[in-house]
Amino acid sequence: MEPKPHIINCHTHVFKSDAIPPFLAKTFLSWPFYFIFNTSVILGLARFWYNSKLSPRRWPYTYFYRRLQIAQYAYRSFVQRNPIARPLVSIINLLLILHAVYFIFKPLLIKLIAINSTIHTWVSAVKNVLVQFHLFYPDPSTIIKITIILFVFLFIKSGRKVLIGILKNGTKLGGLWPDDQSIAFYKRYLNIGRFANYKTSSSIFGRLEKQYDAGTGFILLPMDMAYMGAGPLKGEVLMQIKWMSSPG
Repeated sequence: MEPKPHIINCHTHVFKSDAIPPFLAKTFLSWPFYFIFNTSVILGLARFWYNSKLSPRRWPYTYFYRRLQIAQYAYRSFVQRNPIARPLVSIINLLLILHAVYFIFKPLLIKLIAINSTIHTWVSAVKNVLVQFHLFYPDPSTIIKITIILFVFLFIKSGRKVLIGILKNGTKLGGLWPDDQSIAFYKRYLNIGRFANYKTSSSIFGRLEKQYDAGTGFILLPMDMAYMGAGPLKGEVLMQIKWMSSPG
């Protein structure tokens, strides 16, 4: 059996906070948001969240949240591996999504359906059949409506995509919802705040190295952010090279 080839990470960044301009968020946020959520604020929030004794991460509820995550993962694994449970859960999820869409966008759906008499007749017939077989409840209590909507949004990924898609394309406020690329940028920005708080580049590299298999190679790359127009830097690119070549 041939040995497994080693991985080489050719694009490794381990810069500290001094190498990050204060208004880095300018690349994906408009004014005044990039000014408000500047690098110092994100670094401070990261220090509070990960290091402070008052951080919500240390509150008792986090234990139950982690147990919920474990239970959710076990449930999804069971559904994916069980040939009977998978289609059954898919049908239940579809009905829940249908209810959530109906509860939120009922006025919009009525207007769209009324445009064409054939579609209106067909949709009404399907609705009556579902109601007859107790698969659709068009007017439950407000608490039940809110519960179903939250469940679909939080726990059914496909349902969340449907709701967001209709929101973005069918309502005036939909344009305010960030797209997937913007959300990815937000997550990366917050992650920078988490790791840039380390005192040395070697500490960051140590955390990174543990996530890879033994024998992995790394090519450390500095990043010159002085010309981004996002504010002055404390550490220039040559200082980054010095940090990366320093053992501590």
